[in-house]
This record gives sequence, C-alpha cells and structure tokens, in this order.
Amino acid sequence: MNMLNHKYFSALFFIVPPGLVLLLFSYIGTFSRFMADDFCSINDARRFKMLRYIWHWYNNWGGRYSAIATDDLLSYIGAMGVRFVPFVVLLLCVIGTSLMCHKFLQKTVSRDVPIWIYFSLGISLVYAIVAVSPDVQTVLYWWNGMRTYVPPFASIAFHLAYLCWAMDKVSTRRKILLGCLFSFLLALFSGGYNETFTTVQFLFFAGLTGLYLFDRRLRSDNKLLPLLSAAMVGSALSLSIMALSPGAARRMTFFPPHPDFFRMIEITTVGYSAYLSEIFNSFEKVTALLGVALLALCIGTQSKENTSTGRWIILGIMAVIFLSFASLLPSVYGLSTMPAPRTFIVPTYVIVLGFGFMGLMIGKWMSTTTNFLALPYTKVGLLLCAVVLISFSSWANAKTLYENRGIYSNFAEQWDQVDAMIKQAKLNGEESITIPPMGGWANLDRPNGNPKFWATACYSEYYEIQVLGPPYG
Repeated sequence: MNMLNHKYFSALFFIVPPGLVLLLFSYIGTFSRFMADDFCSINDARRFKMLRYIWHWYNNWGGRYSAIATDDLLSYIGAMGVRFVPFVVLLLCVIGTSLMCHKFLQKTVSRDVPIWIYFSLGISLVYAIVAVSPDVQTVLYWWNGMRTYVPPFASIAFHLAYLCWAMDKVSTRRKILLGCLFSFLLALFSGGYNETFTTVQFLFFAGLTGLYLFDRRLRSDNKLLPLLSAAMVGSALSLSIMALSPGAARRMTFFPPHPDFFRMIEITTVGYSAYLSEIFNSFEKVTALLGVALLALCIGTQSKENTSTGRWIILGIMAVIFLSFASLLPSVYGLSTMPAPRTFIVPTYVIVLGFGFMGLMIGKWMSTTTNFLALPYTKVGLLLCAVVLISFSSWANAKTLYENRGIYSNFAEQWDQVDAMIKQAKLNGEESITIPPMGGWANLDRPNGNPKFWATACYSEYYEIQVLGPPYG
C-alpha cells in the first residue's frame, strides 16, 4: 500500500505539523492591533461609502481599488475584529490552495486523488509561503499590509481551480461566454490589490495563453484558451487602471525620479540576489521548500500518464525565475530602490508554488521514464525524506514563533493600556492627551507632538480627541 494514500499517515505528517504552525501564527495574530495607516483606513471607511472611498483614494493616493474596497470591512470588524483576521485569511488561503491542488491534480495525476492528499499539499504550500517569506508578520498582523498582499493569493487559487473545473464543464458557446466573463472579473478583482502581484498575474496568464496558441497539443483543447485570454485581459486592465491613477502620480512626487531601464534592472538584480541568498542560507526555509517539492514529487509518481517531459520541467524553472524577478520591477521603478521586505511575499509565493509544480512534474516524469522508482523502498524513502523535511521546518518555525510571542503580547498589552487612557481622557472632557512612548514590533509611524503629522491626525480623528505623542526616531 502506498503510504501517501493512507489518510492517517498523510494527516499525521503532512497536515498536523504545518497546520499547527499556521494555528500558532493565528494565535499570535490575536495580539494584532491597529497601527499607523490602519487608523486612517478605518476613519475613511466610516466616512465614505465603498465606491466613494475607492474614488477618493484613486484620485488622491493610489489606484489599488480592490485593496481600498477591502478596507470597507474595517467598518464592521473594528479594532476587536482585526485580532482574528490572521486566522481567517490563512484559512481562506488553505481552502483556496487545497481546492486548486484538488482540481489540478485531477487533471494531471488522477481523477481519484484522495481528499487528504490534496489537502496535505495545499496546507504545506501555504505553510511554506509564510515560513519562507521575509517580514511575514507585517503582512499577517498589520491590517494594511495584510489587505494589500494576502487576498490575491486566495483569489488566484480559486481562479486556477475554476479554470481546471471549467475545462470539463464549459461546452456550449453561451457557457464559454459566461465563463470568460467570470474569468475576466476574477482577474480584474485579484489584480486590484497591488502592482507587484498583478505583474505576476498578467505575465502568468499571458504566458499560458501564448503556450496554448503555439503548442499544437495544448491548442487541441480550445475550451481553456478563451478563459485564459479573458484572464489576461482582466489582468492587463487592472494594471492599466492602477498605472493611470491620479493618486499614484501624486504619490510618486514623494519619491526620487524613476530610474532608467538598466538602473532598474541593476537595483532589482542586487536586491533579488540578496533575497535568494537569505532564503538558501536559512536551513529552516530550505527544508520547507524541499519538503514541499518532495511531497509534490511523491504525488506525481502516482500518475500513470506520460504527460510530463523535461521541457515542462525546464519551462517551470525558467518561469519561476522570471516571474519572481519581474514581480519586483514595478516597486523598484516607483521607489527607485528595493521595496519593503513585506513585498517579497509575492516572489516567495511564486517560488513556493514553482517548487511544488516542478516537484509534481519531476515525479510524473520519473514514474514513466525511469526505473528508479521500481527499486525497493525508493518511494518510501522519498516520502520519508519529505516527512523529515516538513517536520523539521515546522518544528523550527514553531519554536521561533513560541519564543517570540512575548514581543507581540507586550505590544498588545501596551496598546490596550494607551487605548483605555485615551478613552478615559475623552470621557473626562479633556481636549487633548499626550500618550506615553509606544514601542512595537513593526517600525511604523506613531503620533508625535505635531498635530498636523499624518499619524497624529489619524489617531486623533479615530478617538475624536487630540492625541499627541512624544518625539521618536
């Protein structure tokens, strides 16, 4: 019996360890509080209706229309609700990624893939993304970082699952038209969160569309081509909408002039190399990547169809390098320097999914072209290697998270004390209050002694009392 097909084996080694780490991330997320831009966002969400809010920011600061629309949720969840946001977004990512794996494995490996196998791969992929990403805490525990980078990951996972499903369901001209409209709208929605992700999304769908146009074997399945084309058009339109934003042009006046093409490539190459060096010099991150790749490889070996060739493996490697590198170009162009570390969650997403895809393709190729897997205990050995790698990475990350939990709980306790202090001053009828120095795990702006400073103004509007803070560096 293939151990991977045994639900208890899969659950024990590929679901429980990474799942517990994600739950630990969620637990630390309960110490999330409003920070910096979050106060401005909830003020605007309360002041404007969603469409007016999007239009206001589109004209004044930036064109990320889907991210601004997501801010509307702050009106409903408030400061208490943000404590549960990390759990919700991680759960949505796990559900979306598992569904994507389910539909993709049905198309590439077998129609009878057990639920625990694709759930094992889905949860391992999400775990690897958060384990490998630099500064992932700013993406998970800061509302403005989260709503900019995480939702499109879940959205595109559902989109890819839909495309795999639609290949078998879309048959008539009317269904194809409706399917194209849905694919277009999904891409338009996902693309409105940030330029870094949208660049990857556009290039990905454009590349797949090109493959279907020029590869005869792929072109024989003409149901997918219009759906991919619609997704490409939706991605291109979202990029155009954000690029043409008057607010984005206004925001760029706060940064140095745009670099020329060669300077942009030079900056990106240096930053991208440093990013890769950080990953591959970390044993915990390397084991997470290799664990995902080996798990996918073991799943791929169960395929009996010779649909994987060396060409697909090479194309996969080239695509991962190109897409992860290209994802950084918009930020470098806009900032004239490398973006904040949290931005690197986008190339990390590409790299992790790329490791999973290449592992799957290598496994499919090995299952039909080599005798290596026929050797005694070969599959068992590969599977046990995957178990060791994922288990070690999960343990190492869980240990680090648990040891650092005090950083986040101390900030939450301090925030709650200052929050109560401000509210009490308001009840006492005071016109202003000077809060004590506020530390924190994130290097974000806080109120100072200048009432016109943006953070001071946003805090004051939120509490409806003049909030001042000490100078800080």
